[in-house]
Amino acid sequence: AINKSTGALSEIAGSPFAAGTGPNALTVDPTGRFVYATNWTSQNVSMYAINPASGALVSLGTTAAASSVMRAVTADPTGRFVYAGRSAAPNSAIRKYFIDQSTGGLTYDSEIQSGDNTTWIAVDPSGQFAYAANYGSSNIYIYSIDPTTGTMNAATPANVWAIVSPNCLVITGTIE
Repeated sequence: AINKSTGALSEIAGSPFAAGTGPNALTVDPTGRFVYATNWTSQNVSMYAINPASGALVSLGTTAAASSVMRAVTADPTGRFVYAGRSAAPNSAIRKYFIDQSTGGLTYDSEIQSGDNTTWIAVDPSGQFAYAANYGSSNIYIYSIDPTTGTMNAATPANVWAIVSPNCLVITGTIE
């Protein structure tokens, strides 16, 4: 919990909350009702509901294992999709999950190729574009997103930005 006056942090009753093995990244859906954590070693995503009164996390279980390290995770601004990075060169990919709007559970849908060792994924506030920081291949992939299905379109050579070993990225503001 964050103290509104001082900014001091205090532990929420019941924490730490159980996760898969090697939790690595977190995202909160835009409604503030659900949290998702990628798990490095158990190769899955832990799902939680947030208790609105206490802030405590209530486990919703985990997704099936993804056959490789899970590092990055983000929810799109509509709250309908979660994208999680599966990092195992040369077969790194971003997995798309549907969010069950009533339970917060995730259902796997598909995946798209990403650069090697995807360490971070960000979706712009409009939900039109996604960016994947790929540490192993020293680049950022830029994807367009279908607004109806949430499917990412493949990054073309023109949509790959070379940068030395990016580890994370943040999008602020809006597209102009």
